Amino acid sequence: MTDPAKETLGLDEAAAYLRLGRDATRALWDAGTLPGVSLNQKHLVFRRAALDRFLAEQEVIQQRERRRAAAACIPPRERGHRSLPDLDRYDASPQPRGQV
Repeated sequence: MTDPAKETLGLDEAAAYLRLGRDATRALWDAGTLPGVSLNQKHLVFRRAALDRFLAEQEVIQQRERRRAAAACIPPRERGHRSLPDLDRYDASPQPRGQV
């Protein structure tokens, strides 16, 4: 059987595992986004398997959002982009002295 101590993580260990800060990890848990259990008012315990599932779910959600954002971004050629006007002909700066 595997070592139960390695299957569960404290707040600091979970933060390190997720590569987040302690406060960010705690905020995710407080918001109900991150799965974990409060054994008393001081100690949070996270199952490594639950954190892995959380990461996998976030991966799917964020990938879907990136695809949706990329689909909404239409290249200029396809949206009837016109060429930019020649701004040099509108240049109102004075000519340097000695030049006509």
